[in-house]
Amino acid sequence: MGKVTILAGQNNAGKSNIIRFLHSYLSSGRFAPEDLDLPVGVPRGPGFKLAIGFEKGLLSAESLAASLDRRAELETFERIAADLFPDGPVRSQEDGLYWFRFVLNDQGRNSWGVWALDRAQAKEIANKSFAGRRAAMLHDASLSLFNNSSNNVVDNVMTWLGRFNLMNLLPKVEVVEAFRQIRSSDVVQDGKEIVDSNGNGLVKSLQRLERPAIDRQQDKERFEAINRFLRNVLDDDSARLEIPYGADTILVNRGGIILPLEHLGTGIHQVVILASAATLLRRSLVCIEEPEVHLHPLLQRKLLRYLAAETDNQYVVSTHSAHLLDSARGTVFHIQQSDTGTRVDPAGSPARLSGICADLGYRPSDLLQVNSAIWVEGPSDRIYLLRWIGLFDSSLIEGIHFSIMFYGGRLLNHLSADDAEVSEFISLRRLNRNIAIMIDSDKTSARGRLNATKIRVRDQFNDPSYPGFAWVTGCRTIENYVDPAVLAMAVTSIHPKAELDYSGGPWENPLQVRYAAKARVDKVRIAHEVCRTQTISDLNRFDLGSRVKAMVSFIRSANGL
Repeated sequence: MGKVTILAGQNNAGKSNIIRFLHSYLSSGRFAPEDLDLPVGVPRGPGFKLAIGFEKGLLSAESLAASLDRRAELETFERIAADLFPDGPVRSQEDGLYWFRFVLNDQGRNSWGVWALDRAQAKEIANKSFAGRRAAMLHDASLSLFNNSSNNVVDNVMTWLGRFNLMNLLPKVEVVEAFRQIRSSDVVQDGKEIVDSNGNGLVKSLQRLERPAIDRQQDKERFEAINRFLRNVLDDDSARLEIPYGADTILVNRGGIILPLEHLGTGIHQVVILASAATLLRRSLVCIEEPEVHLHPLLQRKLLRYLAAETDNQYVVSTHSAHLLDSARGTVFHIQQSDTGTRVDPAGSPARLSGICADLGYRPSDLLQVNSAIWVEGPSDRIYLLRWIGLFDSSLIEGIHFSIMFYGGRLLNHLSADDAEVSEFISLRRLNRNIAIMIDSDKTSARGRLNATKIRVRDQFNDPSYPGFAWVTGCRTIENYVDPAVLAMAVTSIHPKAELDYSGGPWENPLQVRYAAKARVDKVRIAHEVCRTQTISDLNRFDLGSRVKAMVSFIRSANGL
């Protein structure tokens, strides 16, 4: 699971059962399923099995010895701790996690038992790690630390692992249901007021963040994080939340105009509740059911971005929305009902994501267009353009405000203006009116002329009946926009034997190198290296600054900003 894990699938596929399992049953306490968790007429079977992966840091000798509250025996423990976790039975070579297996044996008709470490795995650990002197060392340590007198190495391993309470290392699980509203009532648990992830106690909890006690001043930053999210959602730099004296509602102040949050519309109301609840929760596993309810697709993406960047929780999100599937912030899983139960498959490729969309009932004609599309020649052009847009306006996000597409240099360099391929390319404007294109002039002098194909594309994209425009570089290629000293350093960093033969003129070949092997330079890696150090002052070269400003204005206009 990633920071944000997305469960997508049809109704009745099993998404809610996954969340219910996490919330109700995944704990160190008793596993007590409800009667109908096992459908009538289905045999109970041999029991449940579970594997949990832990990061190495959680299983360090010091950490585990501290969990035993036996710090005096830390030195003894450290001598054998490494032997407890051999690579074969426990360590996964693929993800680097230490995987421990647990079983829940059927103990009779009215009892499901409790989670216990898998004895078969303990036997694997014992056979792999302990023999001769090591077995004696483990036995002595067991006597010293646990008063365990067993001579059975497997029993000793079970004793060690059992005392570490691995299930207690799992995070607290909270569920945010599909229906959420602000409630002024408090939730009291064990004599303490707590925030309810569905709205109870939210107002007072936010008030404590806004005006924290003297020893909790760091909480103000958490409140400001929520305000930054609110300003981003409303696209209003003056917006901020305020909690009145009575703590009975949440107010939104927009440049002196104050309204209760619920008066801003259901979508804003809902997304602020979600973001606030997630901020108030700390280091938890937060399960969110159908965040798309009442939320515009843009708000859905903004919410995911906030959860991933501004909070320290881990999230499991169930959804029917295709708009959450293309978020770079989430790890997507396809949930399907099969003959044997719910099947969960990772959807890491475009083909698998497309399969989810089809399963959810979406068709290509149903999907909304991107707000604006920018065509560039290839991957290195995209890297430069993303960096320059970000330097000029960091609030614009690829995938939310714009998308960048590749047309390939061959189309405009080697085809005639009358070729059918060029006409078909230009006709793509019918798919999205907000479309721009960036073209290398490839001119070798100030008096040089664009070829006929580029002139035709430029003129079509500059047609005033469309919102888009064509950016033809005011130099030979996009790399000419880079300061020659910066470009030379990047080339040398990627190709140590290469010597750049370029003085910085606008019509020179910026990537001409004297290179013994005559190999082509890697434009993509060079672009990444250049962009790593570029600042806003680097946009002053040739017409770059004015062109980036025009591109940013185009994107903002296409997004109604």
